[in-house]
Amino acid sequence: GIVLETVDADGSVHCASSSASPITYQILQNNDAGLRLRIRSLQDRESQPVATADWILSLPANSRKFTLTARTIISGSRPVKAVEIGVYVNQWFMNGLFQRGVMQSVCGGDQLFYTTNTLHTFYTMDNQNGSVTVVPDASSTPAGWAMRSYGNDCGVGLETILAGRYSTSDQWSKADWKSVTDVVPPPDTVYQTRLDIYPNNYAFPVFSIPASDPMSFRSLRTIYTAIYGSAAGVLGSFEHDGSAYPTLASPNRPYGDMHTFFDPDAWSTVATLSFSGDPYLQDQARRIIELAATNIRDGQIPHHFVAGKPTYIAISKATQTGPNIFWTLAAIDYATGTGNETWLKQHYPQMKAATDWILNFYDPDRKLVKVGGPLFIDVFIRQGYTLDSNAMLLRLLPLMAPVARFCGDAPAASRYERLADAIKQGLNAGLWNGRNHYVTQLNPDGSNRDMVDYDGNYAAIAFGAAADPRQIAAIYRRLDGGPHTHPGNRGTWTSEKYYGPDDCRGANTGDSATAMARIWWLDLDSRYVTGDLTNFCRYFQPVQDDLLRHTWLTERYNAQGQSIRAPYYHEYPEITAMVLREMIYGIDVKINRVRIKPFGLNNYHYQVGGLEVDYSRDRVSLHVPGHGDRTYEIYGLLPRATYSISTGQKATTDPDGIIVFQTPVGRTITLRQTAMSGP
Repeated sequence: GIVLETVDADGSVHCASSSASPITYQILQNNDAGLRLRIRSLQDRESQPVATADWILSLPANSRKFTLTARTIISGSRPVKAVEIGVYVNQWFMNGLFQRGVMQSVCGGDQLFYTTNTLHTFYTMDNQNGSVTVVPDASSTPAGWAMRSYGNDCGVGLETILAGRYSTSDQWSKADWKSVTDVVPPPDTVYQTRLDIYPNNYAFPVFSIPASDPMSFRSLRTIYTAIYGSAAGVLGSFEHDGSAYPTLASPNRPYGDMHTFFDPDAWSTVATLSFSGDPYLQDQARRIIELAATNIRDGQIPHHFVAGKPTYIAISKATQTGPNIFWTLAAIDYATGTGNETWLKQHYPQMKAATDWILNFYDPDRKLVKVGGPLFIDVFIRQGYTLDSNAMLLRLLPLMAPVARFCGDAPAASRYERLADAIKQGLNAGLWNGRNHYVTQLNPDGSNRDMVDYDGNYAAIAFGAAADPRQIAAIYRRLDGGPHTHPGNRGTWTSEKYYGPDDCRGANTGDSATAMARIWWLDLDSRYVTGDLTNFCRYFQPVQDDLLRHTWLTERYNAQGQSIRAPYYHEYPEITAMVLREMIYGIDVKINRVRIKPFGLNNYHYQVGGLEVDYSRDRVSLHVPGHGDRTYEIYGLLPRATYSISTGQKATTDPDGIIVFQTPVGRTITLRQTAMSGP
């Protein structure tokens, strides 16, 4: 609960909750506007109290929070270690969002993290016991804050330290108040504290969700569980600015002090944070991108960092294209998710350098890039004119072209468009096996190597290399017919043929027999672009169910669809939220356009921060962060119907119910169907 406490010079803790305080209650308000309750005469101990307090608890109507306004008075002058207000909950995970950065931990051992850094938000999450958030008012300036872990069965908490200073600052240490220097607060000293507290019986915080948010609860729960449990949960920016780890610290991390992998791990973290609608977390996304940008070397993005220091090759010692591709995609996601177009223009030179670093390997004769390593499966031996990197460039280049044009670089935009078309030709001429799939790689001597890779083949469909319906159907028959392609309908396997010791660097086959979230994303995107709703739902819903059931997911699934590998891994939850927004709700925001193309929905409301879409066939209202004109493309409307637009325009849908118009973002745009055209 919430309790007034003092810590005596001998380290003993005295709590108002156990001191038989002579408290009195007074109801100050109880009406349609809300409830206000005053609690008087709280004291830290039964006789000769050091501290007394009056509290007011306020619960506004139609609100997710209540407010604690505390007036704490020093009534007895004696040496103490601390005077504090503690918020203690029987929960497992806690996250402190401080001005300096994010500090995360879980229940386990009597540990304390003390800091004088300004606290923005503290929240907890527990799969069984819900969530509690504490947001201090800006007027509350305590001596310090302490995040607390109370052992395996006792939960976590936050201490607002009004007087006193812990001996160890800005790092986790064993809780030991005896070693702390005594303080003697003067009698009649008054401490004013105001805390907004947001309880939730589900395992996600609700402080950033408007009480009136009408979004589907299942979707809302999915998105915010992924944002605050995994994407924000893996941040370590209090210690290393811009760091995003693969997992939570529980308390150790399976990948140790390695962080900010852009192969593509940090990309999905940045994308989730950028579209979180939470300004603090969006700023964390920026810091992740800029950490890598600061360490760009001749156009090459660091593969990852070790204790804050960059390294440019993978753990397997391969040089990969993934960091450059996914860092650039992350930068685009940040700019479009936040509407920060000024930042995009400032960092465009680095984005161009990162893109051109990959294109330096382009072979105009083959119309493909020739690379020395895999795209994003670290240990796999893939080299030469590979399917994975070339297919992924069909995602990157069509997005970089409008970025270049937006930033005033028309020659680069034309080049990116031209190379995207050429690489598509190169894939079909050099890597298509003529029957039912693209091969792994074309070797310089004209021979090929073929493991029937699922990532590159699904990407070829998703990003337009495979365009003929018969070709696509043949690929699906081959890929979906694999014995482990969708184990238990959870995730997507790596390849039809097993990558054995001779196919992996260092004979490390650990990535071979697993279903990875990044391949699942490509798989689902291919279903989205081809309209395969049945299989899309078949493969999406089980993972979404797992997220809602468990709150945190492991790194991968095995051949039986069971969770394996590193626990509390970020990727599946983040990609679940991304797929929900971009594909099911069909909200695709880019620097040159806003596309609304829902998949399986014809009526919905989506609201996360400043991104809001209210969608039906005869009326659409949407607000997208940003500035300047964009092309709006809205699908699924009434065919051949005229719609009036709140900007004063009118537009008519085509026979497929698609409407296209231009208007600025950054304000709410509403379309209403006004007339039907002829057949």
